[in-house]
Amino acid sequence: MRFLIEVYQGIREACGKAFPISLKLSLTDIDLAGFTEKTLTRVAKRMADLGIDMIEIAGDDYENSQIGFSGHAHLINRLVDVPIALSGGFRHISAMEEALGRQDADLIGICTPMAVMPDMPNRILNSTYRPVKLPLSTGSSKLDDKLKTLIMTSYCEEQVHRLAEGKPPKIYRNAWRSVLAEARLHGLNGLKPRRAQS
Repeated sequence: MRFLIEVYQGIREACGKAFPISLKLSLTDIDLAGFTEKTLTRVAKRMADLGIDMIEIAGDDYENSQIGFSGHAHLINRLVDVPIALSGGFRHISAMEEALGRQDADLIGICTPMAVMPDMPNRILNSTYRPVKLPLSTGSSKLDDKLKTLIMTSYCEEQVHRLAEGKPPKIYRNAWRSVLAEARLHGLNGLKPRRAQS
């Protein structure tokens, strides 16, 4: 934790107290042989005590969690006195409202839906939002499961690049299309394993 604390203190010293600094912790990093739930909780508490402005907790899928996303988030939110943001698997307004209502979080982070619906916050506020399904598939359920992280990361990056160029997002089914777009953008290094997008 010393490295994290020194980085935080260096940023705070360079940028001042008015500069907001957040910390992102991932529940998917929990490993009984290394970064345990106890360690994650200790890190969150220590950083809150030092004055971090917000802690984002990323999980697998809030709406269908295999790792107890809601319980972990609720515990951390009760332990620290800084805003908690949750990200991972929020597709339905009811799940967002539940997370806020149960005091699992103060803020909701959204990634994948925003890549195809950049006006999603406005749609939520004016009651026109409908969840978007991304039925990306390689044609093999086993391969889809194995390449899920690569497929979703590639797809989101492709859509964000389109948005940056002033083009609308494209919704399609063929997962190989997003993988090829990733290879064109980053070469073979773009196909190396990275974190999943939710």
